[in-house]
Amino acid sequence: MLEDLVVDTNVFVHASNPEVTYCGEARDLMTALETVATVLSVDEGFDMDPRRNRSLILGEYLENLHFGMLAFAFVSTLASAGRIKEVPRSVSSAVSRQVNRIIANRRDRTFLKVAINSQDHLLASHDFTDFSSRKRVKIEDIFDVRIKTAGEALNLFANNHAT
Repeated sequence: MLEDLVVDTNVFVHASNPEVTYCGEARDLMTALETVATVLSVDEGFDMDPRRNRSLILGEYLENLHFGMLAFAFVSTLASAGRIKEVPRSVSSAVSRQVNRIIANRRDRTFLKVAINSQDHLLASHDFTDFSSRKRVKIEDIFDVRIKTAGEALNLFANNHAT
């Protein structure tokens, strides 16, 4: 079973927008996460109260997910159930330099660093600009982090339950 998963904000935003290609996958991933013990990993300092939150990932969630959105309710439910795990975003200076060379966007660097420090090294993302196919292969080779779409991550859950 997958212990944890890092989810890029765009996956949650897509779950609330039927106009985007990945909407169904994103919704299916959230539905699957409700039925397993897998936790959502974010960087340290998370608090659902925006005034006390110091997590960059949760901060991005709170900026982009609003009351009434499926993903807002989902993240709130996970937080209430104690299913959000704080993972350090700090990595060694050598790893940080490698991450900085590969990923230009500071916030995406945080998602990658948290995935590096997570148990299962899995990041669900629909960002193909900062995480292009070529970069996804490189990141897996260097950091052993798999970056998958919501649907691909969902298949990993199914494969883990079959074994």
